[in-house]
Amino acid sequence: MLFISDYLKDKLSTGMTNKDIANELDLTVAMIGQYRLKRGYNASLSTAKKVYIIDKVILHPFSEESLKYEINKDK
Repeated sequence: MLFISDYLKDKLSTGMTNKDIANELDLTVAMIGQYRLKRGYNASLSTAKKVYIIDKVILHPFSEESLKYEINKDK
């Protein structure tokens, strides 16, 4: 389980840019900046679901069970 700021730091270390990540997660570059700057800032449920679908990473404060439930509910 990661905070969104740590997840973004990991993504940036792979060579992705803020814009790349924003496009991947359907967020604005400004929102990526806010997530990166505020340690302990929690991701929204919609962002946490996208992160889980893309990378199978569970973001704090969500559980894998709740993310799977929400993803399946959307189908």
